[in-house]
Parts: sequence; C-alpha cells; structure tokens
Amino acid sequence: MKKFRLRAVSLFAILAIVGCGGGGGGGGTSGVNPSGPGGQVLGALTAMPSSVALLSLTDTASVTLTESGYTGPFTINLGSCSGFVTVQPGSTPNVFTVNAVALGTCMMQAQDNHNGTLSLSVSVTTTSGTVN
Repeated sequence: MKKFRLRAVSLFAILAIVGCGGGGGGGGTSGVNPSGPGGQVLGALTAMPSSVALLSLTDTASVTLTESGYTGPFTINLGSCSGFVTVQPGSTPNVFTVNAVALGTCMMQAQDNHNGTLSLSVSVTTTSGTVN
C-alpha cells in the first residue's frame, strides 16, 4: 500500500510540474487584438507592402495599414528610421507616404489606438555604375 501511495504522489507531482510549463512565445506583430475600444473583435494589424524598399534619395512609397473591424486612427513611430526617412499622412487616415532622406536600413512601428503594433522594415539604397 505504501508503494502505491508513493507512486501516486510521485505521479501527481510530475503531472503538476509538467502542467505548469508552457506559455511564453510571442513577438513580432501584435496578432489578433481580441477586444478593441467598445469590446469589438478586431483582426491583426497589417501593412501593404509589409516592407519598404526605396531605391533613391528622391524615392517615395505608400504604406497602407489595415485591421479588420477597426476604424480608428493609426500612427507611425520612426524609431531607428529617424534620419533615414520621413513619413507623412497620405490621402486617407490609413495611408502613409514614406520619403527617403539618407541611405540605410531601419525598423519603424505602426500602431493603432489600442496598443496593436507592427514592425516595418525599411531600406534606402541607390545603385550607380556604368552600363557598357
């Protein structure tokens, strides 16, 4: 009887330890935002294009942010892109114009009004040379 009780207690202890593991993970985009302002169910914040490649110092690109079920404002935080690009609001509240300022690569953050965020990779490059 003692062996059975000891085995049962040991099995219970092992299951308890294993059951407490897991969790963690995450990173990258904010994923699904289950409840925004007013409790509505919202989708993931996405950008089109998902990265920006500017090919000259006079190049510009439009970035369109979308989030299913969300109609509020978006903002862009330049982060490490400060000094490489500027960003201005575009023709609609979810469109932004990215302007090249200097050569380099960087990451900027798009954000909605309930802490959904998305990182955008930006590169400003030029190609020069002679074609023979």
